[in-house]
Amino acid sequence: MSETTTQIICPYCGHSQTDATRCDSCRGLFEPLSRQATQNAMGPWFVRDESQPFRPGCSYETLVRLVERGRVTAGSIIRGPATHQFWMRADHVPGLAHLFGLCHSCGERVGREDVCCEFCGAMFTGEQDRQAMGLLPVRDLESMAGRGPAKAPEDQSGRLASVGYDRLRAAVEAGAIKPPGGEAGEGAAPPAEDAADLAAAVASMPRQPRHRRVRRDLLESDAIAARTRRERRLFIIQACLALLMIAAAAILLLWVLVRAGALALPFDVPGTGVREADRPADGHATEPAGPPGEAGEGETGGAAPVPSDDEASEDSANQPPPPSADLPPGQRELLDLYSEAVRLADGTTIGELERAEALLRRVHEELPEHLHPEDLAGQQRKVARRLERLRGEPDDG
Repeated sequence: MSETTTQIICPYCGHSQTDATRCDSCRGLFEPLSRQATQNAMGPWFVRDESQPFRPGCSYETLVRLVERGRVTAGSIIRGPATHQFWMRADHVPGLAHLFGLCHSCGERVGREDVCCEFCGAMFTGEQDRQAMGLLPVRDLESMAGRGPAKAPEDQSGRLASVGYDRLRAAVEAGAIKPPGGEAGEGAAPPAEDAADLAAAVASMPRQPRHRRVRRDLLESDAIAARTRRERRLFIIQACLALLMIAAAAILLLWVLVRAGALALPFDVPGTGVREADRPADGHATEPAGPPGEAGEGETGGAAPVPSDDEASEDSANQPPPPSADLPPGQRELLDLYSEAVRLADGTTIGELERAEALLRRVHEELPEHLHPEDLAGQQRKVARRLERLRGEPDDG
């Protein structure tokens, strides 16, 4: 015969187990004192906790102690009499939001000890009746949907007597809340002696106009986020503009250096007229060629030697290549003319230099570009420079 195992149900969370001393799930003790202590702390308030979803509700006083200990924060999810048992953030719950320094109605900053909001007049009294769930009146759904006659809602005025009686009485006696019948003093109504009279007096007071619910902290955070986004976009635009200006300045500087001949490039630069082959072997910049003279001009002066170390180095380094035997006769003739022009480029008279300039120009125009001698442009600049110097000197004759 098999033994029947007795299942013990935890009275706090409903967990089923065999241990009769302590719950394996919520760790609650099953002794009479623990049961009574839990019973004393029970109430209609619930804190949403996914790790322990079956624990009983607590009283308003217990909920306040949890807030003071930091177990319940402004972002905790709460339901209770003030929320009509609907889940709500703790900083939006009437009677609880002021403990976090906010009015549950208008969102203004308030004190923890305030009885009501000085901005909208909302009361901060909490539901302290352990037996009241705070449910809304029972209404006929057919009448609410327009499919039947309207029925009177269930009367729940009797529970007004339990709504924050102690705090309401203290507020009336301190003058923070004035009951109907005039100001405190002359003509004022006497203080209510019991909870029912005080609750009825407060209920009959004219309601102060409430502002539209606006959370100032949320508005401030949204404004800060929008300002941060604008500043970030402005910074990105400024950074892009700065990079574009730096890139444009670098390109302009590179173009100026190439144009001035101070920078040698291993490729042709379109629009600058600068070729790597036009530069001397030592890497120094050469002077730009002057305006070419006419070949038919006569001599205007005698011999005028122009000594120059740069020209001597150019003469020795830039020698024309010998004509190839496999070229057509016309191209071989142009290469011969180029050799003649190189010889005349060493002359000392204007006539010889003008003749060399004309021959070099003809070779440049008629000979295909791939057959140009490597120093053709250098010879042209050399002849143009020597002509400019000879024409600029006074005639000794």
